[in-house]
Amino acid sequence: MNQELEKLLNELDISEQANSDYYISSKMNSITSGDESFELKSEKIAFLFSETNENLYPRWGTYYQPVFGPVIMDDGQIYESPSLSVITEEMLSYWENRAEQTILS
Repeated sequence: MNQELEKLLNELDISEQANSDYYISSKMNSITSGDESFELKSEKIAFLFSETNENLYPRWGTYYQPVFGPVIMDDGQIYESPSLSVITEEMLSYWENRAEQTILS
């Protein structure tokens, strides 16, 4: 894991300040500096979801939905960000481990 990312995660984990998803996401983006490691990509994507107003987001069948979209493009394709297709089992495992680490901090 990138040292800048590790430092930021440690600071956020021990912080008692309430931080919004936008604040955390902007902090993640500020340390990118060419690093597109799996960990940084996973951390950045984790903050690109929002809760649905209903029980499930109908396009995915999940409680969470992308922060942007769906938008129907001129060619008829549906765009949403993040796309469900970028979420992998490895990423889900990473998020689960990070959640456990954060709870234990």
